[in-house]
Amino acid sequence: MDEFKEEARAFDSRINERVEHGFIPDLRRLEPNDYFYKSFWRHPHYADIYVGTMFRNYLDFLSEFSFENARILDIGCGAGYFGLELARNGYNVVGIDISKENIDKANQALAENTYGDGFGSLEYHVGSYQDIESLGPFDVILSSGFMHHIPNITEAVQFMCDSLKNKGLLIWHEPQHADWTEFDAAFALTIRLLLSKMGLWHDDSLQGIDNNEKIMSMTSGIKEEYKLERDIDEKGGQSPNDLSCDKKQIMAAINDNFYVLLTKPSFSYIYRMMGGMRGDQKKLNEMASLLALIDETYVENNVLHANYFYGVARKGHSS
Repeated sequence: MDEFKEEARAFDSRINERVEHGFIPDLRRLEPNDYFYKSFWRHPHYADIYVGTMFRNYLDFLSEFSFENARILDIGCGAGYFGLELARNGYNVVGIDISKENIDKANQALAENTYGDGFGSLEYHVGSYQDIESLGPFDVILSSGFMHHIPNITEAVQFMCDSLKNKGLLIWHEPQHADWTEFDAAFALTIRLLLSKMGLWHDDSLQGIDNNEKIMSMTSGIKEEYKLERDIDEKGGQSPNDLSCDKKQIMAAINDNFYVLLTKPSFSYIYRMMGGMRGDQKKLNEMASLLALIDETYVENNVLHANYFYGVARKGHSS
C-alpha cells in the first residue's frame, strides 16, 4: 500500500472536508449544499441529472448483460453511494477503496440506511486493486471513475480480469478528455457568457469579455479546465495520480483482457456547468434539465463530444 499512501491521503482529506461541510454520501439523502460552488453536488436535482444518470445507465447495463443478485465489486468506491444503490437494487456488493476515511463514511451511510426492501448485501474494505483477488471472484466489476487514477493501468486491468468469474463483466465510466475539442469548449463558454450576462453565473470572471482575443483566450481556458477537471488557478487535481490515463490507454488495457460489448458517450459539459448557476432554484432546476437535454441530444447526434464514456466488456475474447 506504500505506493498509494499519497493518493489515499488526498482522498481522505477531500471526503473529510466535504462531510464537514454537510455532504451526505447517499444519493437518496442529498441536500442543497452551498459548499460546492460549481459542482453538480451543489443541489440534489443537479446530482440526479449527472450522477443519477450514471447510475441508471449502470442498472441498464446490468439488466442487459448480467443477472439478478450478481456479486459486484465497486472498485475505487469512494464514499460508497453507488455501492449502496446497487445493494438497494438487490445486488451483492463489495466496495473497496484506498481511502480509509471514504470507507468510514461509506459504512456510516450504510448503517443509516432505511431502505431495506429488496436489499442485497454490502460490505466495504480498505485496499487497492492489488487486494481484490482475495475478495473475489466476482460476476461484475464496476469502475466508476477509478481507472483514470491508475498509472499502471495494464496491471490494474489484469488484476480486475483475474478477479472476475469466467465471462464476468467489467462496467466503466471514465474520461475521454482527449476527445473534447475547442468547439466543445466554445459551446460551453457561450452558455456561461449568456448566464453571466443575465446575472446567473456564480462570479464575475466572465464580465468584460468584449473582443475576439478575450473570447479565444477564455475558450482555451475552458478547454483546459475540462481537461484537468479543475479551475485553471486551482492547485493540483483530485489526487497525485488523477488523470494518469485517458480513453486510449484504458481501452488498450481492456482490449488485452476482454471483448468489448458496448461503449457509449456520457455528457459533454453539464458536470461543470450546473453547479455554477445562481438564482431562483426552481428556474435553475428547469434550466439544468434543459441544458442536460441539449447536452445529451448534441452528444448523441455527434454535434458535441462527450467528456466521459461508458463501456461494458466481458472477460475473455470473442473468438
